[in-house]
Amino acid sequence: MTSIRTATPFSNEAQGRASRTLGGRSHDPPTPAGLSTGGINVGQSLVEIYVHLIWSTKERIPFLNDNYLRNQLHAYLATACRSRDSPAQIVGGVEDHVHLLCRLGKSTDIAALVRDLKRETSKWIKNADPPCGDFQWQQGYGAFSISPSHLDKLTQYIAHQEQHHETLSFEDEFRRLCVKYRIEIDERYVWD
Repeated sequence: MTSIRTATPFSNEAQGRASRTLGGRSHDPPTPAGLSTGGINVGQSLVEIYVHLIWSTKERIPFLNDNYLRNQLHAYLATACRSRDSPAQIVGGVEDHVHLLCRLGKSTDIAALVRDLKRETSKWIKNADPPCGDFQWQQGYGAFSISPSHLDKLTQYIAHQEQHHETLSFEDEFRRLCVKYRIEIDERYVWD
């Protein structure tokens, strides 16, 4: 007889139901320990999803020229991500856009996360630096899934944004990422 091991042990009650089911006396499926058939208790949920988020300032206006303001913004974004159960691994960027690598929380909606991050940071920038009173983020964003095996490489890429953008515009960088991920973009709507 072959023995089957499960990650979740069955309770004695469930084992009894399983043996009765096998004998043809019950139609109830066996229930793993800790799982309630009539309630919400479903045990542990494990999630390990990394996402690379990118968005620019409206019309790529270089509001983030000041390194001190930019570093403060990146720290603010990291804190905001952590408070939404989606801790940032790294935040970077240059004067006209940001890159954010985060691990999504198990119930995180990417669109809601980006919307909230943009709204909060937009208010923060306007208060932190009065000359940025007209500051706005673009409406859209890019969200790209990242394998855990590529985290180190992407972290280095984000950390060296200033070097990359000595010869590469945000638009060209974004186009290149979309090609890499096989995402078709409509140039009429992607830039605002």
